[in-house]
Amino acid sequence: MFACEHERVMPDLMTVAKGLTAGYAPMGAVLMADAVYSAIADGAGEELVIGHGLTYSGHPSAPP
Repeated sequence: MFACEHERVMPDLMTVAKGLTAGYAPMGAVLMADAVYSAIADGAGEELVIGHGLTYSGHPSAPP
């Protein structure tokens, strides 16, 4: 599905976007290795969530 699989590369982070919805709705995602996620999640207190921004927050077809 991804070129990195064909080349046998294991990225720590990978961004994906338009392919998630075939371009019909604005959506993006970041895929991350367990080690990266753990470092982010364990660095904050349990009452906090992983912070992030919303790229498409002003788009009319994006959910609020």
